[in-house]
Amino acid sequence: MKFELPSLIHEGEALEVLSVFGAGGSKTVLDVSVGGLRRAIAIPNTTDPEEIRDAKWARALEEPKYATFLRDNGLLVNPTYEVQEMSVNGDATEVLAMEPFSELPYQVYDGKDANKTWVDGPLSHLDSYEELRSAIAGVALDIKKLAELGVSLRSDSISFAFLPDGTMRLFLFDLDGMVIEGDEQEELEQFYSRLVVNKLDNIFDYEQLKRFERQGYDFEVRQKLATQLVL
Repeated sequence: MKFELPSLIHEGEALEVLSVFGAGGSKTVLDVSVGGLRRAIAIPNTTDPEEIRDAKWARALEEPKYATFLRDNGLLVNPTYEVQEMSVNGDATEVLAMEPFSELPYQVYDGKDANKTWVDGPLSHLDSYEELRSAIAGVALDIKKLAELGVSLRSDSISFAFLPDGTMRLFLFDLDGMVIEGDEQEELEQFYSRLVVNKLDNIFDYEQLKRFERQGYDFEVRQKLATQLVL
């Protein structure tokens, strides 16, 4: 069944909804033109019963607060992360307004980019897996900062950003479920380091991954790399 694009009105203006970026358990994210600017507008899903949907959406509306906390602590998040009121199919609704990844001044890879990275990924210039540790040094610093702050995130919240100067960083997005626990630094470092190393496979191009595997890039090597990230 084809998804029908919703009608959005903001400050009395009917907005052009271009397409759907994606949908998950709590939200659908739309590609929208707002005042001449492209925005990623997240609206609540309607598949759940109303009580469950409202509870999920209440959590989603906390995401801008979390984004501000992470940004203020030097971590990389969407520069626009706002709650706005719009009419969605005639109903007044609080939505989340963000910048689409394509509008950011750096490249973001969210681990679901198999078609984009099949031939040429952001780390395709690496000939050997032994070069990975230095290539992801910026990510290691972000892991330590998250753990120091006691921030617990779901795996889907962790993406990668590649800055114009070549630096690789964590890009933190879809912050539903973020928790600040405060006293589990070592455990958080281990969790994020293993997660990051596993997610690297999603941004290798096909030939690169096969080359790494021929070089011996196996489970044991991945575990060692994860440990080295937090030393």
